[in-house]
Amino acid sequence: MTQEELVKEFPLLTLSQAYSSLAYLLRKQAGDR
Repeated sequence: MTQEELVKEFPLLTLSQAYSSLAYLLRKQAGDR
């Protein structure tokens, strides 16, 4: 299944996961400094 298909089938889930991943990366970068 491609990412585009996932977005069409699970828009809220994908958006939620993307937000969680972004927040995690930002926290991780802040902690590394």
